[in-house]
Amino acid sequence: MFSGTPIMNAHHTRHRTSGFNLIELLVIIGAIAFLAAMVIGALLSAHHKMGRILCVRNLKEIGVALRSEGGQDPMQVVLTNNETMKLVTNGSAYLLWQSLSNHLRSPNALHCFDDDNRPRKAALSFSQGFSNDNISYFFNLDAPATYPQLILSGDRNVWVDGLAAQPGLQTVTTNSVIGWTQDQHVRVGNLLMADGSCMQVTSNGLKMAFAEAFTASTNITSARLVIP
Repeated sequence: MFSGTPIMNAHHTRHRTSGFNLIELLVIIGAIAFLAAMVIGALLSAHHKMGRILCVRNLKEIGVALRSEGGQDPMQVVLTNNETMKLVTNGSAYLLWQSLSNHLRSPNALHCFDDDNRPRKAALSFSQGFSNDNISYFFNLDAPATYPQLILSGDRNVWVDGLAAQPGLQTVTTNSVIGWTQDQHVRVGNLLMADGSCMQVTSNGLKMAFAEAFTASTNITSARLVIP
C-alpha cells in the first residue's frame, strides 16, 4: 500500500526548481544595472573626449584667424576704441568674434561640442541671429603675440575667486584663484596660447598657465578675459 507523502514531496520539488526565485532575480537585475552603468560611463567619457578634441581644432583655427594677415585682431580693436570697449563690457562679445568671419570656415569654429546640451548652439551664419549664445570661448585682451606663453583664448567656463565668469570682462590677476566649472568638459578645459599652440588642462593646470603667463612679462600682471 502506497503512502501519499512521496507524491506531495515530488510536487513540492518540481515547484521549487521551476523559474527564478527572488534572490536570483535580484542578482540578474543587479548585473544588468552594473553593465548598463559601465556602458553609459564609457559613452559619456567618449563624448567628453570628442568634445575636447573638437575644441582643440576650433581653438587652433581661432588662433590662425586672430593672427591673420598681420592686421588688427579683435583685442587691439577693443584696446584702441572706447566704443568697442563699452560693447565688450556690456556683454556683446559676439561683435568682436563676428569681425573674424572672413577668416573662419563657419560659426561652428566658435562653438564647443559639449555645449550642445545647453542653451548654446552653433549659429547657422555670422549674419543672422548670431549672438553670445553661439560662442563657447573667451579671448584675452592682454595677450600680445610677442609673449608666446600668454593665454590668447580658451573655454569660457572659468570661475574666478569662487564665482563663475559672467558675460563681459573678467579680470584675472596674480592673486586670483581660478579654475574650470562643471560646464563643457567637466572641470577640464582647453587653452590657446599666443604662439598658436593648444593644451588641455585641469583647474590646477589653468592656475599654473596663468601664473606662467604673468611671469613671462614684467609689465603684464593681469588678464582681461572677454567672456561671451
